[in-house]
Amino acid sequence: EAGFFPIDCNLCHTTEPGWSPAGFPDHDPIFPIYSGNHQGEWHACSACHINPNNINIFSCIDCHEHNNQADMANEHEDENDYVYESSACYACHPTGEADD
Repeated sequence: EAGFFPIDCNLCHTTEPGWSPAGFPDHDPIFPIYSGNHQGEWHACSACHINPNNINIFSCIDCHEHNNQADMANEHEDENDYVYESSACYACHPTGEADD
């Protein structure tokens, strides 16, 4: 397994184009893609998983309000060791909620 998921991606979805269609309801317990703030905000797995060869490479900072580095720095001015990178976002917001 790679990051809790089977190595064979085709068990859940195709990889062309954009890993769609995706049918992976077990993803929500790991990170909410079908509910909460992310419901209806994405249409392909490749929106977050930017490397189709490695699902562990993902981006949180390419979408909506996350894509402005200065705004994110201002929102996190009270956070020690804040870094504008996706792995840091996930480390502090593992459920996708602002107040994790």
